[in-house]
Amino acid sequence: MSRKETFQKLTVVFLSLFWVTVPFSVSVSQISAIISIFCFVLVGQFPKPKSIPIFWTGLAIYIWILVVHIFSDSSDFSHWKKTLTHSEFSDFWMFLFLPVLQSQSLKNKTKIRRFIMIGAWCLVLSGILSVFFPYRLASFVMDGLQYLEGKRLPHLIGHLPVSSLPVYLPIGFQNTHLTYGGLLALFLPFLLQKTFRLLQLKPPMRSRLFSGILLHLILSLLGILLLFLNQSRSIWIGLVVSMLFYISIKGNLNVKAFYRFFKKYNIRIILISLFLISGCVVLYKSNWLFQRSIDQLFTKQTLENQRVWIHKGTRHIIESHPFFGVGSGNYKKEFESSYLELVENKPYLYYEISITPKSHAHHDFLHFVSLGGVIAGLLFLFLWILILKLFLRNPKNSRQYMGVYSIFIAGFFQCYLLDDEVVLPLLGILSLIPRTEKKIPAIRVFLQSVLFLIIPVGLSLSLIFIGTNAKENELFLHRTRDIHNFLSPIAQKTVNGVSENIPNSEEAFYFKLEGCLSHFANLDGRKKKRESPYSFQIVLSPGQKTGVLPNAVRIELRERDSFDQDQKFKAHGEKILLEKEYHLQTGKNEFVFSNIPFSNPTEILFLDFGIEYIWNKEELGNKERLIPVLKIKENCGI
Repeated sequence: MSRKETFQKLTVVFLSLFWVTVPFSVSVSQISAIISIFCFVLVGQFPKPKSIPIFWTGLAIYIWILVVHIFSDSSDFSHWKKTLTHSEFSDFWMFLFLPVLQSQSLKNKTKIRRFIMIGAWCLVLSGILSVFFPYRLASFVMDGLQYLEGKRLPHLIGHLPVSSLPVYLPIGFQNTHLTYGGLLALFLPFLLQKTFRLLQLKPPMRSRLFSGILLHLILSLLGILLLFLNQSRSIWIGLVVSMLFYISIKGNLNVKAFYRFFKKYNIRIILISLFLISGCVVLYKSNWLFQRSIDQLFTKQTLENQRVWIHKGTRHIIESHPFFGVGSGNYKKEFESSYLELVENKPYLYYEISITPKSHAHHDFLHFVSLGGVIAGLLFLFLWILILKLFLRNPKNSRQYMGVYSIFIAGFFQCYLLDDEVVLPLLGILSLIPRTEKKIPAIRVFLQSVLFLIIPVGLSLSLIFIGTNAKENELFLHRTRDIHNFLSPIAQKTVNGVSENIPNSEEAFYFKLEGCLSHFANLDGRKKKRESPYSFQIVLSPGQKTGVLPNAVRIELRERDSFDQDQKFKAHGEKILLEKEYHLQTGKNEFVFSNIPFSNPTEILFLDFGIEYIWNKEELGNKERLIPVLKIKENCGI
């Protein structure tokens, strides 16, 4: 065996290993990819430049944002090494993965696709394990198969109705549910396509492969279930639009043929549509998880506010640097500087904006525009036009690769092309799409580009433009949580809102009120200890609603850490500093607290209030309890 043949076999081995390790470890999978690239270079059989236009376009984007950085006034030449290795430019190496896979023979690509299927199995099985496992799998394994105190736990999404077994947000071995959702979008179409083909086998062959068919069917159904439980709404939208895209390329976007089809099956289409719409309505009404996901898309004051802060900062960067952008590695610095004046004038927004992710725009297109201006934006769109042409030239085999296009759509709501764990397998799957020299009419490329590239970009930017016009004081919220740290919707309605009735099941009602900081701080590191007292009012107004108002309130002063939990993968520590019971009277009851005994006076901490309303059992009788209005300002003062 010659040296070239040896390195060629090693290339295929590490390419196959890459797909198996993607669901488990980003480090191991990337090491496998790097070794395969190295072996490919030693083989020395490079594709012709004109046969890999996607590779050169992607490389051009990264080179351009580096050039902008070099010539930017804000660039510091002493940090060029950090720019090359720890900025967006450092991701350029991933595009080297394209020619490696694309240059493989048809036989080797068939072998590699089998390992993608194994990766899909592993992704689904690890996701199912994470649904029922009480700790995050990745940190649990990295910490020596043990849970270390203080490590952040997975998000609880409910309990099974019969056994009350807790169910957690599925993330597999990934750090976030968004990364896991992106990987599901890429791998699941392969699994579904394989299952679909097995189910189409003729009866004799189907009975012979019954166990294999059953396994693929079960894994496919579990994968779809995980996709729902994962709550990646961006991926939901991406997959729906990618299905429409597939239908359009399969039918050649023939309007007359579509009209004839609708005329022939109009009754069936209407009935099926009504059935699906009714099913979605029933699901929305009966499932709190699905309801929460939909409601948060249209609510201003939610935990989704960070997205608005990101888009506001990105918009400011683009408006300040529209033509050339800020260059690779400068996004965070420009983002923070755009908020210095706002936080100075509205100090209560410090924590909300400080924990907002600042390393990227949470929008693939806008991020590259903010780094490289108009030129980077045009190159980004040209890259996806080239990808779209790949699908147009080979619609027959495009179904299992639809995850690639779904990531493009999902990238208007998240940052999948900036996520190493997602972008590398995306490029790998992209390079496996069969190439043909079939000529596509220019008018068809234009129509498809407008419908499935330009229009999604335009709609996304329009929604972001509308969202970024929201006033800052409308985006701040003193959140309320129950004793287990879950959101408390009833208590939330009473904060600067209205009185609320609750069933007469207990003698007390407890919730935590969050949102008061111990220091005035800004994103440039300046901070000073808060001197003004903390205060709020509890207003007892009889006659607003029927029910009995509480007689007393027990108030806790609670100290809580203020670091970014998502960044540290660690939960906030809490501590009760003081607690006291007060009698309540009709009208305004004002509570003022100063000289709080924080455990560390120099550290920025939260002051939360634990509030427990207490009713007189004899006075309450069988009447409903009424929770009073709680009034508090943004800076936790009256």
